[in-house]
Amino acid sequence: MMHLRLPTSRLRVMVNASLLSVLLSTATTMAAVAADVGTPLVIWHSQPVKPGQTVLLYGDALSAAKVTVQRLSDDAPGDPGASVSGAETSTDRSEDLVPIQPRERALKVLLPAGADPGVFALRVQAEGRRQTVLVNGPQPWWARGSQRLEATPGEDLRVFGLGLGWAGVHEALAGLPPGSPKTRLALRGSRNVELAVREADLYSVRAPLPADLPPGDYEVWVHNGCGGPQAWARCPEPLRVQRAAPWPEREFNVLHHGARGDGAADDTGPVQRAIDEAGRSGGGVVWFPSGQYRFNRPLRIPRQVLLRGASREATLLYWSNRHFARLRGIIHGEAQFGLEDMTIWYVGAERGIENMAEVEGKSLYSNANRPTWWQEGDIVLRRLVIRWSPYAARPGWGQLSDTIEITRQLNFESLDAAGTGAAVWLCGRDIRVEDCDIYSGGFPLLLAFMSDGSLVRNNRLYTGRGGLVWAQRGRKVIWENNQMLGADNMSRAGWSTKAHPYYDQVYFRGNTVAFAQSADYEIVGSDGASPVYYGGVTSAAGTSVQLSKPVRSWPFEPEGHLAFVMGGRGKGQARTIQRGTTNSIEIDHPWSVPLDSTSLLGINHSLRQWLMVGNRIADGDSMQMYGLNHEVVFAENQLERVGGSFEAALRFLAFQHTSDGPEAAEPSFFSQMLGNRLVAPRLDMRRFESGTAAIELSGGDVDSLGRAETPCLMNAAVLRGNDVRGGKILLSVGSQLPFRAEDILIEDNRITDAPEGLDIGPRTAGVMLRRNQLLGVRRPLVGAGIDTAWLEPGRRVEYWFEALEGVLSRLSKRPVADLRPFREQAAQLGSVAESDPRWLELKRTVARAVTRSLPPPHNPDLAEVLFGIRLRASAAAGLNETLEQGRGGDAEWHVNVEHRGANAATIRVTPQGAHGWQGEAVAAPAGPQSNSTVRLPIRVPAGAQGTFGFPAQVQVTVGDATVAWQETLPAGLGEVRDWLVIGPEIPGATVEASLLTNRVQQWRWDQPVRFGANEKSWQRVQGVSPLAFDKWFPTITHLPAGTTGAFAAAAIQADAGVWVEWTAGLGGPGSRRELQFFLDGKEFFDLRLGRETWSPKRLPMYLSQGRHVILVVARTRDQLPEVSLSVRELDDNGGGRVRPVAPWTQD
Repeated sequence: MMHLRLPTSRLRVMVNASLLSVLLSTATTMAAVAADVGTPLVIWHSQPVKPGQTVLLYGDALSAAKVTVQRLSDDAPGDPGASVSGAETSTDRSEDLVPIQPRERALKVLLPAGADPGVFALRVQAEGRRQTVLVNGPQPWWARGSQRLEATPGEDLRVFGLGLGWAGVHEALAGLPPGSPKTRLALRGSRNVELAVREADLYSVRAPLPADLPPGDYEVWVHNGCGGPQAWARCPEPLRVQRAAPWPEREFNVLHHGARGDGAADDTGPVQRAIDEAGRSGGGVVWFPSGQYRFNRPLRIPRQVLLRGASREATLLYWSNRHFARLRGIIHGEAQFGLEDMTIWYVGAERGIENMAEVEGKSLYSNANRPTWWQEGDIVLRRLVIRWSPYAARPGWGQLSDTIEITRQLNFESLDAAGTGAAVWLCGRDIRVEDCDIYSGGFPLLLAFMSDGSLVRNNRLYTGRGGLVWAQRGRKVIWENNQMLGADNMSRAGWSTKAHPYYDQVYFRGNTVAFAQSADYEIVGSDGASPVYYGGVTSAAGTSVQLSKPVRSWPFEPEGHLAFVMGGRGKGQARTIQRGTTNSIEIDHPWSVPLDSTSLLGINHSLRQWLMVGNRIADGDSMQMYGLNHEVVFAENQLERVGGSFEAALRFLAFQHTSDGPEAAEPSFFSQMLGNRLVAPRLDMRRFESGTAAIELSGGDVDSLGRAETPCLMNAAVLRGNDVRGGKILLSVGSQLPFRAEDILIEDNRITDAPEGLDIGPRTAGVMLRRNQLLGVRRPLVGAGIDTAWLEPGRRVEYWFEALEGVLSRLSKRPVADLRPFREQAAQLGSVAESDPRWLELKRTVARAVTRSLPPPHNPDLAEVLFGIRLRASAAAGLNETLEQGRGGDAEWHVNVEHRGANAATIRVTPQGAHGWQGEAVAAPAGPQSNSTVRLPIRVPAGAQGTFGFPAQVQVTVGDATVAWQETLPAGLGEVRDWLVIGPEIPGATVEASLLTNRVQQWRWDQPVRFGANEKSWQRVQGVSPLAFDKWFPTITHLPAGTTGAFAAAAIQADAGVWVEWTAGLGGPGSRRELQFFLDGKEFFDLRLGRETWSPKRLPMYLSQGRHVILVVARTRDQLPEVSLSVRELDDNGGGRVRPVAPWTQD
């Protein structure tokens, strides 16, 4: 393999050129403007789109726009630029389209269903302005060389975007045009040349460059074979072609310098001498013949030096250093170095191959780790096997204490592991990692501070304890055909990024990412925040923008941050920042829609133009964009056992990411989820609950602005063609006015065998739900936003039958009733069936047929589908108070009835097996379209305390159809309301261990507790839930690390051994608080609340007979938290054996 280098001076120029490169606007790449009149109307449109599907247009002044469409003929393309892209089209063959949900900034139109797939010209007119938009035309986002940012003559050119070809990974998402059109790729520069396309599909094009192509900058033009001469599209940024100089190939054999390669001799000195000689000679190949080479010190590689083995099967480099006599790293270089064709094995080192600054004790994200050569790079790792096993044959041969100590020293106990656990830790441009097999005790691969142009391909990357595959600050990067697998149950995540300040133009394809099992286990996605600005502009002329107030700060260099318009004039536009000061920024190119006094600008990190396609993701949390995604595509991925009870398997988030203020608001614009396949059900290992959400768009609040009106954060997203089994599509929102999610297209998705289908939250506008299949979905349409969403006429009838089929298939394996005749009758009613009185009569007929064919017991899902009735049983407040005090007497259960059906119903509840409780059956009417309560009187025996659960028979009758099932009536809260407290401001070092390990009989509540030289006495707090520590102790702020804020103690009495469930909650704003729980001197680790945990937490356990003391430790650095705690018997036919008691009382 020939290795190429670029002159250092030239490299530095290109680094700056990359940062200063002029990117054309989204409007240029997404909507052709050459033949347009006036300010653009459309700055973005969705694609790919098949005929008969919906196009979402986003821009300005669209509420009264007129739109016509014409499929462009597939004439010979000719040469690029000969016919202007988007030029005026003939109106002879165009047809008018009816805008759907036209709004000021967005509208939707349907492509003609009978047309062939291809390129469609949409002509948009409004307010004297005119614009032609090419749907399914090529949108080349960026181009690069196959090995580095700059392309090299004789090597492949790679282009990425949308609409570059027609084939997808699994299906043609825009359809297959007639005639098998071929993609064409052309360069225009000092020499015009059309390239022979080697590979092309919807997302990418690959073609070899001529070996004699002159160096220089070239325009890159793409045509996808349809649309004729108008459908050429130019890549926004010119391609730099550079004839790179090869690295010297002179060979330096390590055996000639004294190395033995016998596995016994120390080869460090001889090998380093060979490497140094190669460096002094201006570079070369240091050759390791087959053998085993032992080292005990790091190797240092000069520039332009490549270490090469005979093969990874024949050449082994290993380090004999032990666990607790570790090296900082084993191989160190700066830039322009490489390794290939060998196996590397080590135990006693904190890092493997790295080029970081050699500092001690700095966290992973600290710029102290960033070396002066951080932008240079040009590093290659190929065909390596790396084995880092920090726990191998640990001292003491199996002693757990040694494993714990290694974990502590390597800082794996921290979620932000300090880089001491990285097999490969590199920074710089044009880093190539190919065909490697890396097994790590922590991070297998970490690209930090700069990774522009990185290429990570065909690797197996095994993540160890606390680790993940991680990248920061990259642009035009390729992650392709890798396996990234957790190899330890404490693997933190699969693949993730920190923008700081950008991670743009990402091609992530064909990867398998699986087994992220610890911490937040976010298996694939983005993270990081660089909050800079939230406010107006005083002027915006050309590329200069004057801000209306100073920026909050520049947490990183201004270059690469994203300036985005969140509200007002020009909303949806985004520009890359080239330079910045306290009050102004310089952007890469002017705004297409000029800004004015209404424009609200944000500045934060940048996550733009991601293509996440054709990957397999399994066994972890979300595949997600964690805020501030702009033109991100998740397409044709396979997801298995991914997501959670609150985290969806696929999700885009838009919210205020950190507590820094409104500057931390991170909106989402122009994101698409297309053709993904998801198997949703899984266990959420943070909450130990089963999850159902499969795909989520989350439009959150700008929390720091409270109840003020704020700009919408989730904007113009498309969810199309996704196949979801067992989960739902969720549009979750915050509470701020006016809207939290706008202009959302949800079309042609398929959801099967799930509790819920489409869940649309309130505070949404412009949501379109079209042609979605909901098969066997028990609750097809939920959420307050359903009422304002666009839904085709007649779709609710279809969903009703599918919901019924889903419920019946779960109640009986055999067919219960043949619904086909009823479906045919509904079809005869036409698209207005939902409002036809005959439809209501047909539903009653179906209910009668189903309930006669299926004997009870049924389940509540059947009542909801047949009658539109949902029930929820709860104990009235008086019943809970009675059980808290144990006084007995008359009380009530309440059964709340939500009736959304059209017919009157009768609800009958019959309590059963009440163990001395006296209650009778009650029947009550429930009117249509109403909320009511069935009150069930009960006499509680004296002395009954704690929590109870009793079975009851529930019957819901509408007409002559009855649905019956068994329900559990709960009673009692089991809340801890009596406490003993001590605090605040207790230095952690003064807390004696016995305080945490006391058994029940060791507590002396009437005696003070000593903390160093101080004594504090227990104070009684009675009848309080939750316990708000700050009401009992002065407010404390800015406590040093290790300070304990307060202690609280409570008591539980168990009259018998019984299974119970604890529920613990952490209250109060912010996240810098922690609660620990100790039961009878042993910590409840699974109840700990604080950072990276969720409140409330639930913990089932077996509680032995007797009195128990639970101690709560509250830690904080600002306001003390609130704590809530309850204990409930896990018994649905009895109870009263476990109850909270005042700790100062006797048994």
